[in-house]
Amino acid sequence: MFYSSYKEYQVRKKVYKYKRITKERNGKHKKKRITIDGEDYYINLLFYHRKMKRLVVIELKLDKFRPEYKGQVELYLKWLDKYEKAKIQLEQRKNIEEDSD
Repeated sequence: MFYSSYKEYQVRKKVYKYKRITKERNGKHKKKRITIDGEDYYINLLFYHRKMKRLVVIELKLDKFRPEYKGQVELYLKWLDKYEKAKIQLEQRKNIEEDSD
């Protein structure tokens, strides 16, 4: 496996560096934390594709694919669709209103 000698945080750091995204706090790249039924989950990489107007979730796994990984990402997508999508749409409306003033 290509990244078998890396840890997930090392891969995430390299992706952020490659994409030139500076979401660092105290020298660490933070995961997106979501809380579902009182339990915290962490999305490895979350981007917003401006042209497509879509959230992009990347979940890093360094071992062989397991079916529960698919369920994990689907859980994240449902949560994002319910909570983050509304925030993004509200921000977009604000930006349009500010531009028209």
